Amino acid sequence: MSDAIVIGAGVIGASIAFHLAREGAWVALFDDPDAPKEPSASWASAGGVRSQNRDPRESQLTVAAAARWPSLAADLNAETGFRRGGHLHVIERGSDLTALRERIERERAAGIAVEFVDTRRVREIAPALAPSIVAGAYTADDGQADPRATTRAFASAAIACGSVFIRRRIDGFVRGGDRVMGVVAGRETLLATTTVLAAGSWSMRLAAELGLALPVKVRSYQMLLTTMCGPTLAPTITAVDRALSLKQLADGSVLIGGGVARRGRRGQAHGACTEIKRTRKLGRRGRDRSRDSEDIARTKLVWSRRRQF
Repeated sequence: MSDAIVIGAGVIGASIAFHLAREGAWVALFDDPDAPKEPSASWASAGGVRSQNRDPRESQLTVAAAARWPSLAADLNAETGFRRGGHLHVIERGSDLTALRERIERERAAGIAVEFVDTRRVREIAPALAPSIVAGAYTADDGQADPRATTRAFASAAIACGSVFIRRRIDGFVRGGDRVMGVVAGRETLLATTTVLAAGSWSMRLAAELGLALPVKVRSYQMLLTTMCGPTLAPTITAVDRALSLKQLADGSVLIGGGVARRGRRGQAHGACTEIKRTRKLGRRGRDRSRDSEDIARTKLVWSRRRQF
């Protein structure tokens, strides 16, 4: 019998398996052989490492995570792709200044290292941004990481600590009264003291087999990756009232995301197809926020990612 079964080897499931195994638990981790893969969030995430503008209930976790990222690769003995370039959340209207300052004060009181930056300072941090930017909130210790590399790093570290990675999906659960006692995978049955469901947007279907209706909604958002260009953005960028995020990756390409949803299609609950018209809209948003619009105008790759809320 295992101490714990973790269903799902995305970044959350793999992290849970690692931390349990590091504390001496015997852990079995279940997922596809090539996880993370399309269109899971751990495969398609933009990879932003952001402390500010989160739910206040996450403040303690946010502060702890910010302190952990710089040494995480060393802890896992594997690369995560973490780069500290800061995160800049900007406003374009003077009427948003009061709300921005109030939010910064709340977050500073919670221990988050965020600062108000005026127009001049915004230009110093990100000269490529459009002239319409009025001010912003800046967290210098934030940045970005490679979501796939980070996920694989947690999984490999979990295995190094003694976890067993069973590279297949489960077929069902073993129940004892109102408790989950383990899982069935093919002809094998594995029992555990604790079973953790961390299958992302697949969790609702698995939970339904247990008679549970998880209060979770799934959305599929499109991402746009440009061709490579010269250094343009050091920080990651988001903006008030704009469904937009900008990140320049280590190879010089720019990743544009932030809320252009792929409309659902019958029979494609986990499809990863994209819609070109809506992707063009996303590309225009990115160019509108940048002075050097020609540098990020050429699209190289587009994909969808699945997220659950």
